[in-house]
Amino acid sequence: MKKINLIPALITLLAGAITSVSLYLLGYDYITMLLILLTVLIVFYVIGVMVMRYFRGIYLRNKEIEDAKRLEELMAKKKKKNKMVVTEEGGEESEENADEESADSQVENSSEENKQ
Repeated sequence: MKKINLIPALITLLAGAITSVSLYLLGYDYITMLLILLTVLIVFYVIGVMVMRYFRGIYLRNKEIEDAKRLEELMAKKKKKNKMVVTEEGGEESEENADEESADSQVENSSEENKQ
């Protein structure tokens, strides 16, 4: 995720370097060159931010899908475990409640990670 945050800077620097070299080779005076370079840097920074948001959205959607799959797996394991446990005595029922609480806490942890 940290690499995604670098996209605007990389795009801006690459565009600035190409523009600087091109304008110098074409023989522009320095004032005109700086104004064109400033415009290019602003435009490509905005483009970089849009690209970063696009990739961040893809990353977050994939993370939500993975979390949903993990939740389904946990619920399936919980159902299997509950079927195996015979609920004849009170001690075993408290074990089931402990399993439910641990599954609930894992769901809360995964939802907190999504928010970050």
